[in-house]
Parts: sequence; C-alpha cells; structure tokens
Amino acid sequence: MSGQLLFSASILTVGLLLAGNHFTATLSDTTPNVTLFPPRRAARLTLSDTTPNVTLFPPRRTTDLIVSDVNDVTIFLIMAQQAELPVFYEVVKPALSLAIDRARILYPNLRFHLVARKDENPCVHNVAGALAAEEFYLRKVDVIVGPACSLALDPVARMASYWNIPIFTGGGIGVEFAKKQTYTSLTRMAFSLDRVSHFLVKVIRENDWHHVSLIVDETEMSNTLIKVSLQAVFKEIEFGHEINLDIQTFTRRDNSTVNYQKILKQSARAARVFILISTGELVRHLLLEAYELGMNNGEYAFFGVELVKSTGTSGDFSWYQSGDKRNKQAREMYESLMMVMVRVPTSPEYATFTHKVTQMAVDEFGGKTIIEQVNPIVAAFYDCILMYAWAYNKTLAVGGDPRDGRTLARRLWDNTFKDGLTGDISINENGDREADYTLNDLDPETGIMRPVATYYGARRLYEKIQGFEVVWPGGKKTAPPDVPYCGFTGDAPHCVVKDPFPIWATILIIFFCITIIGFIVTFFVSKKMKYEADLADLWWKVCYDG
Repeated sequence: MSGQLLFSASILTVGLLLAGNHFTATLSDTTPNVTLFPPRRAARLTLSDTTPNVTLFPPRRTTDLIVSDVNDVTIFLIMAQQAELPVFYEVVKPALSLAIDRARILYPNLRFHLVARKDENPCVHNVAGALAAEEFYLRKVDVIVGPACSLALDPVARMASYWNIPIFTGGGIGVEFAKKQTYTSLTRMAFSLDRVSHFLVKVIRENDWHHVSLIVDETEMSNTLIKVSLQAVFKEIEFGHEINLDIQTFTRRDNSTVNYQKILKQSARAARVFILISTGELVRHLLLEAYELGMNNGEYAFFGVELVKSTGTSGDFSWYQSGDKRNKQAREMYESLMMVMVRVPTSPEYATFTHKVTQMAVDEFGGKTIIEQVNPIVAAFYDCILMYAWAYNKTLAVGGDPRDGRTLARRLWDNTFKDGLTGDISINENGDREADYTLNDLDPETGIMRPVATYYGARRLYEKIQGFEVVWPGGKKTAPPDVPYCGFTGDAPHCVVKDPFPIWATILIIFFCITIIGFIVTFFVSKKMKYEADLADLWWKVCYDG
C-alpha cells in the first residue's frame, strides 16, 4: 500500500513540476518497450496504467525522484591489461567520471562513490577475480563495471551472479557471455560477436555464396573469439542457408615464419570468398600475397573485420603505406576487400564527449592520449553508469530493493532508450545491447572505404545504403560466383582439355596398318601366283570338249 501511495505521489510531483516548466511528453500504448532519452519538451505529461514499459530516461529535471533520503552507491571499476579490445583504463576512468557527474545531476538522491582498480597483470593471469572479491568484502560495492577482456570478465561475472549484484561492461564480446543462466546479473553495453557473425551471414546469403574460407591469425585472443563466433553462427539451422566453412589458422609467436601463399592456396581449393581475421597490417600483407598468386582476376572476394578503429600501424586497415612501392598493387587488391565495422556515432554530443575524455585523461595520467583511443567501447562504459543509475532510481520508484542485482538489471532488459550518447540504446531480452554495423567498400575514385550497407542489430535488418553500390573486383556490377566456372581446382569436366593423341601411337598404328595391308596384299599376290603356276603345269592336257 505504501508503495502505491509513493508511486501516486511521484506522478503528482511529475505533473506539477512539468506543468510549471511547460514540458510536454505524451506516451501512449503504441510505443511499448521504448524509453525516451531525454524526454521532449511539450505542454503536458500523460501517464497511464495502459502504457507498458515506458519511462523517461534520463529526466532533464528531478521529476521522478521517489525518495528524499540520499542513497550511497559504490561503483567498482576494474580493468585488466589486455589486447582483446582497444580500450584502456586511462580513458575508461575519465569516461566514468563524466557519467557520474551527469548522473548526480539527474538523480540528486543518489550519492555515487567510484572505486577504480587497474590490474597491471595481463588478462590471462586471472587476477581480476581476486581484486573483485577484495573490494566486495571490504567496501560492499553495489555495482561492478568491467572488466573488458573475456578471461578476466568470466570469474568476476560469475562471482557477481553469486553475490547478486549487477555487473555492466563495455567488453565481454564473446558468445559465451550470452548464457545468462550462468551470468545472471551481467549486462553487456557494447556489442557482441554473434551479431557481427549474423551480419556476415546476411551478406553471404545476399550474394548466394555457400563456400567460405576463414583465414585466422590466432596470435590475438580477439581473433580467436571471432572465429569461434562465426563457427557457431554458421552452424545454426535457422538460417536455412548451407555454408561449407573452411578454416585456416596460424600464429606469429616466437618469430615463427608463416607461409602465407601456402595458406591462400589451400583456401582457394575450398572457396572464393575469404574472411580475413587479423590486424590491418597483416590483412594488407595477405592481399599482396594474393596478388602474387593472381587472385586479382575478379574471381575472389575478401572480407575483413575491424570492430573498432585502432591506433598504430598494425591496426590500420588502409591500403596505403608511405614509401611502399607496392601501394598500387595493394589498392588494386583492396577493390576486392570489404570491411565489417561497428557503426561509429557522428553526433556533436559524441564529438564533445571524446574531446572531454581525452583532456581529462591527459590531465590525470599525463603523457599523450590519442583522441582515437576514445571509441564506441569507451562510450559504452559511459552508458553503463547512466543505465545503472536509471535502473537504481527506477527500483526505488517502485519500492523495490536496489541491492537485488538480478531484478535491477532486468529492469533495463528488453528496452530501447532513445537518444543516448551513441544513439539509441537497445538492450534485448537477454541483457545484451544490439549494436549497428556497417559494410564498407573501397570508393574507386577516392581510395577511401565508405559504407554501402548497414545491419541494424535490434531488427536484424540488412539494408543497402541508397546511392552507394558495391564495386566488385574489376569494376563488375555483380558479385563473384560461389563456384568458378571451372571449379575451385580447375578440373571441372567441361574445362578439362583432352591431351592430343601421342605421335608415337599414331606412328605405331600407321605401321601396324601398313603391316596388315602388306600382309593381305602379299597373301593374295602369293595365292594368285601359285594359281597361275598351277595352270602352267597343265598346258599339255587336251580338252575333249567338242
């Protein structure tokens, strides 16, 4: 009963505050599971029991405060040294500080305390779990943010599930973290590899390809995760599109020499569509090796996966390298390459965010922070705080227990929050954000990759961008066929050239024929001569015929 009175009072407060400030936001039952972020200005606010799962997020004023008591909230950020994703503690911490500043304005009844720990050990050492346990038992943290890498996230998310506290991350891109029966309080705010794989399957189906070869550099963990995800999705029956998947893997550890041409030749025996899972530098090298093998003949299509823009030479997927005499050949081969990427926000708010985080990182940690280090994954960590703050406040609004992590997290799931920092934030029923991706092709005029299609994760919709067509190798308007005319190995029956008849056999046959003819002629001549001889021996006989 007290909860109902509290909720009614809150609605009255909302109406009075908004009426005094000439706000309007009309919510109807035609917009289920959609959250306005932030609400629009208008003349009135209409709320009813028939409007399911509709909330204002985040409120521009303190209109949905339910309790006057201040609630202390301890946020624990944990990051580990890792190379799985291009995201670093030095930019994530300032991003969280910005998000907390914003949340304090939106929810003055919540008093946030940030505890940040950077695990100096590599992610593979699995120290993050011990750090999380230490903080949980010493400080009684309310929510965990991070880690980004899979090996560190796994034990931390399992313990958070056991402790029943919410955990948010901008990482955890592996398909294993979709199993929410194990990670019951985990919400992933960036993207997931299974959706990247779904996008690639859509492209493959669009072009009626059934033979695909994966060439995977397993030196980096993220590449192995992409391989595992693609394998799992390609085996799903729901697509109804049989794909014969060939996999070629290699590592570059211990200065080992890799025969890339041999790998390409083996792939060519199984497919003409290659998905190259590697760094930008190595993708370029593979394409140049393919050029040497004559794979610039228009029969081959190559795909690369660049989830997030990376800084440094090895992360650059450009065909151009200063001073390289093979730039011309590289550009020609890049006409056969298409890139799958997470769609990068272009809003002024996102641009302002990147500059603020960069400046804060320089001020706090010194050194040189490159603005490209602030990417959509860092923005996803920012969203983690605002999502949690909204869910915490919403839980208080309905008289719930904000310490019940599983229930709190599920208030976010199966919802869409409009106008977030990186665009609309769609969180599916499994607690994973549905990101959007683009397919990029080389513009033959500018030599720059441009988007030609978009995959909308929330709707699982593949949509071509109007006015931009894929330019296939050789300037063709159609994609390379699934199977070449003469087959993958060139030995299709209709293409096999029959060898000319051996000369020695011809001579032998002629000799045999002459011998036979000679034998026959000799036989008849001999027979005739014998017959004539017999007649000569009978000349003396007298014929008695009249």
